[in-house]
Amino acid sequence: MPVFHHDLGKQLIFKLSAERDKIPPHLEKHPNLDITGVESQITVAVPSTDGSLICSVAEMNRDCVSQVLNSTAKLLRCLSINRTTGVLTMEARLFPGVRNVGTMHIVWGAAISKRVGEESDDSDVISNKLREQFLYPYERNISHALMVVVDHRFDKGGGRILLVGNNGFALVLEQAGSKHRYFKAVKRIKFAGLKGRWLKTLFMSGDFRFVDRAEGARFETKEKVEGILEEGGLLAAWNKWIEVETEQLDSLKRSFGESLEYGRREYRGGGRLIRFYLSAARSRLAQFDDVLGRMLAATRSGLMFKVEGVRRGSGTYSGFDITAGTLDLQISVDVPEKGRIALDLQMAKTNLFRKQEAFNRLGNGNAAITSLPLILEGDPAVNRGTNVRTWSSERVNRVLTLIYDRLGAEAPNESQDKAIRAAIETPHIALIHGPPGTGKTKVVSVLVEALDLLEGGSGSSGILISSQQHVAVENALRKIVLKGLPAPKFGKKHGERKSAVNSPVENFLSNYRRRLEEKIASLPEGCLLTAIRGISDSIEKMSAFGESFGKSDSVEFLQKLLERIRIRIPEHLRHLCDAAEDKLISDAKPDPVKVLFLAEWREIDMSKETGELKNRVSSLLDEGCAREFYTDEEVMLLRSALDCSREDGFRRSIAEAVGVVVDGMSLSIAALPWKSILFRTLTYLRKSLEDELASEEPESYVLVRLLDRLEREPGDSSRALKKHVAAVGATCQQSVSSEIGSHRKDWREFETVVIDEAGRASPLDLIIPMSLARRRIVLIGDHKQLPHMVEEDLERYLEQRGEIDLSRRVRESLFEALHKKWMAIPEMRKSVVALNTQYRMPKCLGDILQRLYYSDSGLASAGDPVDFHHGLTGEFQGRHLVWLDCPASAGAESKHGYSRYRQVEVDAVLDTLTRLGDGLRGMSIGAIGFYRRQADLLKSRTDELHRRGTIPEEVYCGSVDEFQGREFDVVFLSTVRTSRDDLPDGFTENAARRIYGHLMIPNRQCVALSRQRKLLVIVGDGKLFQGAFAEEAVAGIAEFSSQARSNPEWARFLTYEP
Repeated sequence: MPVFHHDLGKQLIFKLSAERDKIPPHLEKHPNLDITGVESQITVAVPSTDGSLICSVAEMNRDCVSQVLNSTAKLLRCLSINRTTGVLTMEARLFPGVRNVGTMHIVWGAAISKRVGEESDDSDVISNKLREQFLYPYERNISHALMVVVDHRFDKGGGRILLVGNNGFALVLEQAGSKHRYFKAVKRIKFAGLKGRWLKTLFMSGDFRFVDRAEGARFETKEKVEGILEEGGLLAAWNKWIEVETEQLDSLKRSFGESLEYGRREYRGGGRLIRFYLSAARSRLAQFDDVLGRMLAATRSGLMFKVEGVRRGSGTYSGFDITAGTLDLQISVDVPEKGRIALDLQMAKTNLFRKQEAFNRLGNGNAAITSLPLILEGDPAVNRGTNVRTWSSERVNRVLTLIYDRLGAEAPNESQDKAIRAAIETPHIALIHGPPGTGKTKVVSVLVEALDLLEGGSGSSGILISSQQHVAVENALRKIVLKGLPAPKFGKKHGERKSAVNSPVENFLSNYRRRLEEKIASLPEGCLLTAIRGISDSIEKMSAFGESFGKSDSVEFLQKLLERIRIRIPEHLRHLCDAAEDKLISDAKPDPVKVLFLAEWREIDMSKETGELKNRVSSLLDEGCAREFYTDEEVMLLRSALDCSREDGFRRSIAEAVGVVVDGMSLSIAALPWKSILFRTLTYLRKSLEDELASEEPESYVLVRLLDRLEREPGDSSRALKKHVAAVGATCQQSVSSEIGSHRKDWREFETVVIDEAGRASPLDLIIPMSLARRRIVLIGDHKQLPHMVEEDLERYLEQRGEIDLSRRVRESLFEALHKKWMAIPEMRKSVVALNTQYRMPKCLGDILQRLYYSDSGLASAGDPVDFHHGLTGEFQGRHLVWLDCPASAGAESKHGYSRYRQVEVDAVLDTLTRLGDGLRGMSIGAIGFYRRQADLLKSRTDELHRRGTIPEEVYCGSVDEFQGREFDVVFLSTVRTSRDDLPDGFTENAARRIYGHLMIPNRQCVALSRQRKLLVIVGDGKLFQGAFAEEAVAGIAEFSSQARSNPEWARFLTYEP
């Protein structure tokens, strides 16, 4: 529809298309316009400067025209009517025509909803009522609205307009956004009171939508986010990051090329590791080796390959030998002897899709906490989530006191208590800085219990425990038990058996069944209960038998069972066993007459006189019996035998006929469904005993039924338990999996989201679970430890594009970025808490870490020294730190592809483990390699020692990255690098990097030096970590080296001698 711009106050000519005699006479007398008689079309004529008429047809529904013109009666005044021409001249302050504004949102709040005459809490009902009062329907999704711009005496703040309704009222609208055309309805007023104070009227068409404040907050967030994306910031960096990851994924696929053929495969290491012998030419293997190196550098999450044509045939890359032409993959299913292997990017695509979806939720204002992106940007004006719920201090104190009293000596310390309270009271996000061993798991378990009690203990608190890695989720869930129920974990690692996924739930059910069995056995009527359980077990065993379960099996099976039951049950109930035996005979009897006939035939004595024998057979061939029990063939055979004249022939014929009949009837009886008969008999006996138990001991009966249900339907029990828990666990990526939503629909969002090891997760992974939180988010992490890993290819790509700032931003964890930003904003600082007491390791080691990495947080050490006593003898006795020196002369480091290893350090670890032997029994042991290849060598060799029984415990081996979030009684740390003679005179970053590589990263050193509980054994070239150069480049390892030399009371510096 056309839009006419027109000077205010000029005359508008409305030409009525009705007959002249139908123009209402009162229009000449009445100053207001009455449009009775106006047809569905009116022509709007605007006088032009030269005196001619500019005409346009406004095609509007007649009812719409009527409503609009009637509602603007106060704005129109009739000047004259020419009945000859049918022209009505009016004075109006109205923009002629219609301005199409597209979609416009009008946000209403509680003040408006109370005024529209609706008491409903349903926002849709209120919005529809407002549409009826203030919009003029035209077409589907198109309405007309009359808006008035008022003068400065009314609109002192500027930017306000009125939405004129058809009921004499108007809504005062305040423009809240420019890009998305949304207004806030401030209040409702009577329009008549504004006479003479309006400036101009705008007649608009479009899709006008009345929405509540929650929806309005989404528009506000979306508009601000678009501004942030244009100006730069965290969100802008993440948006570019997603673009780069998408390009990197496409590049990986192009680089790999066609799939590789293999000629044979070999199962190794217990079956899951498969070695494929590739059939490709040497040039193709060389190309693959080059591409593989770049791909491994481009993804730290595990490179995936798949065997084509095999269901679930994807596996994780484990190794490649270009000389032998072998590729090692970890695959959990069988694969063909020959086939083809392709790069599998499905998991990477799924992960990227989930990141993109989460980012879109934030950008569109669709996160459960609408203002989440603004909070992440550190906007101090956003100090509260839209759905935040708080409780009084008194109630929080009561709940925490109740929990602390129950925990007794294990109650949270002062800093842990402060962290728990900050998490409960936060208006949006709480940051908990947790150095190693400071009790983060305890904080999580108490927080979950407190939130559940504050919500009434109904299990409706809806808490998600998440982290980047599966092991971190499992550790966090381990201590969470609400009302005796564990917190289940959803999702599994690649290749993990599904049965192992929900181990907390399965372990709980298994322990519960065991305790129930013990309880039943301890009751006075335990013998009867045990008998009933025995019958149930027998039924289960019998169900496993095949259809060949016959008469002799059934009778023998029942007789043995009844003997055992008669001994166990009270004497006055033994008649039930007799009844069960009778029932077996009764159910199994095919027909009493048939059984008698079979007996008769078997008793025929061929030695009898011929006459007597004939009489006996004739009696058994009575017509009635013959039709009932014999086939026609059998009857004919017997009758022909009777007709035989000679005695010898007669006897032979009768003998043959009797044999046929007896065999046929025996087969008939053997073919009875003995398995079904026995099943009915046992079920009858169990029911009889249960009825007796239910009448005499109803409580015991309930226990038996419960145990029976748990054992018969474990899947149902597991599913029912998961539906009634208050907290669940899943990794960041799997928090949006369909598996969680399938158990409870309300788990698509959560009241509270707690993310452990938050400093380790990439920002794009973190926002996946964060976007699901309706009320609060708790981030627990340590920015002094390892941040998320950024792919080397990604960093190079960003540097080539000149995105230096973006490269810096993607390396920084979200936890660290928020920590820095919020500590500088007073309003946000109260949501940041540091745990300041470590309990993991002895004070002597804890103090070193405090000086090196946690001096700003005042980290103190606590715990009973007895807890850190390892009991080892010899040179390890009483020591908590041992440096096992492997000088460069004992063997240099070697390169393996993009990784490094040092064989002499592997030997040193193995020899030490062998010497300690049984002294390690009962202790957890970890071996860290600063490089992936070193960790792999340690794993293969220690596994071999454990299999041979040389060492009593299995050793967990891995890189520093894999050890974050783990702790062990004894830890071996292999440094790998060796000293060089060409050290520069002064320290330079480049020279240090050539010598120490990624050992220089302080976060990596912090993790590697803080995994032990009782003993840390560092294996490496001691000379490399001495002197000013080392103290500058690798301060952490150099300090531990120095302490090992200078504190003989709790440390030792030894030289390894092969």
